[in-house]
Amino acid sequence: MTNRALDVNAPLSWRNWDTPREVSVGRFVEIAMYTDAHPTGENVEAGPYSALITFSNFFGHAPQLGIVLRMAYGVALDDPHGLNADDLGSKTRDKAYHGGDIYDELAALLSLALGIRCQSGGEIRRWDIASDPLGRHFEWHHAKPYLPPPSMQGSVLPHAAGDVNLAEAQPYLAAYRALTARKATAVVRAARLYQQALWISDSDPSMAWILLVSAIEVAAENRSNIPALNIERLRLSWPEMGAVLESVDPKQRDAIADLLGPTVKVGAKFLQFLAEFMPGPPEIRPSEYGKVDWVRMHDHLVLVYRYRSLALHAGKPFPYPMCQPPHVLEEGVPLEVPLGLSSQIGGSAWLARDTPMLLHVFEYLTRVALQKWWLA
Repeated sequence: MTNRALDVNAPLSWRNWDTPREVSVGRFVEIAMYTDAHPTGENVEAGPYSALITFSNFFGHAPQLGIVLRMAYGVALDDPHGLNADDLGSKTRDKAYHGGDIYDELAALLSLALGIRCQSGGEIRRWDIASDPLGRHFEWHHAKPYLPPPSMQGSVLPHAAGDVNLAEAQPYLAAYRALTARKATAVVRAARLYQQALWISDSDPSMAWILLVSAIEVAAENRSNIPALNIERLRLSWPEMGAVLESVDPKQRDAIADLLGPTVKVGAKFLQFLAEFMPGPPEIRPSEYGKVDWVRMHDHLVLVYRYRSLALHAGKPFPYPMCQPPHVLEEGVPLEVPLGLSSQIGGSAWLARDTPMLLHVFEYLTRVALQKWWLA
């Protein structure tokens, strides 16, 4: 059996799972996990990781140290940041790179598993001195992350800061160990994008849209089950062009599709992934006028992906109405779509058909789809 600790192309949190440990030395650290959600329930045990509730007082918007994650790390990962000399090579190696360390990986996994804002504040205690069995406080890397406040109209993700049962993370953390190195890397990268999207959602909702779409793309690239024929890719990700080509001579149609197919390959992966893993509507929904038309979800997602492309390649942010906090008109249930037949700001305006959902709906789609893929 391959020693996963030596697989330098996999995330450190995955490599650390079965690494041999010198128990007598007590190789443990505790990491501060900050969140504006309210963790409840029982502590979670998963391999070398223990997620512990801190019973913090949650008042206002500022993130609190809501979870302490205790980690045992192995002799092959003496530096929990993964920078030990034996692990360094003589050439660039970045197949598992995601922009953070093992603590950021674990925070992102908790964020996606629980659907909450969660960021690592770094180490706060170490057990690596044999003469100190109770451990010692360690603040060298500890820093409380800043969370931008929501607007006066409220948060664009109204459910992200509510109560959450920490035990709901258990099946995801348990499944993480059984993943291949390739999928573990994809899960961490998708989780990091999801985590970052939630954290900045109130200060930069257009960027949060981009990050959530990118999270789906990471998972879709790992899944890689798009249609082989270019004409089928066009029908999936560019239905207007697919409809036009239906009236063209089959040979010319296939030739055009072969020219255009590669340009829509990534979009086809995005749509195919969501077609496979997308959840049904939420259990609690507003009245009919405030609902997303779930039957037309494919068309909505085509439009979302088009907006993402414009945001990335033309500097055109997501439509203003899709970036606003939801109106709450009945029994505390937020609307799923912008209110009214049209919306405008300054000299720009959008019809309702061009703003098919609000960010909190797409966050729900992204989170549940990624969770189902994680466990698949």
